[in-house]
Amino acid sequence: MRSSLCALVALLLCAACSNATSGEPSASPSPAGSSAVVQEAEGLSAQAVVDALGERFKLPNPRENTGFCERSGCVQMVTTDPVTIVQFPGPGKAKAYAKGIGGPSVAVGPIVVSCAGRRGEELWSAKKRKALVAEVRRIVAAE
Repeated sequence: MRSSLCALVALLLCAACSNATSGEPSASPSPAGSSAVVQEAEGLSAQAVVDALGERFKLPNPRENTGFCERSGCVQMVTTDPVTIVQFPGPGKAKAYAKGIGGPSVAVGPIVVSCAGRRGEELWSAKKRKALVAEVRRIVAAE
């Protein structure tokens, strides 16, 4: 059952990533009430992490995909072409989610950094993913 759940989550992340268009950021509407939940949540939002990472890494086509992780208890999910950033209310849920989806995914406090579902040229090198996670650790620690 666990492998089926992991496969489903990876498929959903893949589907979310395949919504990329011409390179323009997508302005998908967020699910009803999700922006209010993000504002009420303590700590750093997924969107704030993506914005901060954008200063150092190229993260094209950011899009709101919270609907894909709400059942897992996430607060917000923002997907870009190379990475998905997911915010949880606390580190415990983030760690469980990162472990459950597998692939190159890691929890940093209440934030999950995931490259699950990316293949070939879409998947960054291990060195670049390590630098990305180090930057997320810095961002989360500064919060």
